[in-house]
Amino acid sequence: MARVARMTLARIARSDDMYFDLSRAVHASKVTLEMLYGLVAKEGFLSSHDWVHVICATLCSKAGQVRGALSGDRGNMCIVDENGGTITLPDGATDAALWRYAGTRSALFVRQYLSTSKVLDADALADDVRVSNVLTDLNVTRAGRRADIVRAASVISVLASPNFQKDLSPLYLSAK
Repeated sequence: MARVARMTLARIARSDDMYFDLSRAVHASKVTLEMLYGLVAKEGFLSSHDWVHVICATLCSKAGQVRGALSGDRGNMCIVDENGGTITLPDGATDAALWRYAGTRSALFVRQYLSTSKVLDADALADDVRVSNVLTDLNVTRAGRRADIVRAASVISVLASPNFQKDLSPLYLSAK
């Protein structure tokens, strides 16, 4: 899990997105931990496998929103789908322009960098990450329990921000 944290947070720290940054990734991870503690209190048990996968999915869920996160990204040209399709970001665009592709790009990131893990199931993790993006239509893609937790933590971390009112403008501009 430490390897995943170092790998994803280092990339997120390089982002020029005015809303989704390193502090928000850490905040989302803290919210996820609190949700997992709540599940343990409610149910009495949560497997270590699910615990690790949920935390890693939370950490990886925003990695795709960073330009250069995938080995095939070149400057403003970014891979946006499993077939190697690309878009070229306009000059002056920030990483926020990748928000709508973040789920797919984050899943590609997981498959690219974690497929050799002996601890993580990279395919399951990639699926959880892909459908955890709030822009994913869940009527088309049914999320599993782990993805639902990551998705909920993402939304709750935005709403539970200590500076929520101040953060609304950057959030709006990033989502635009």
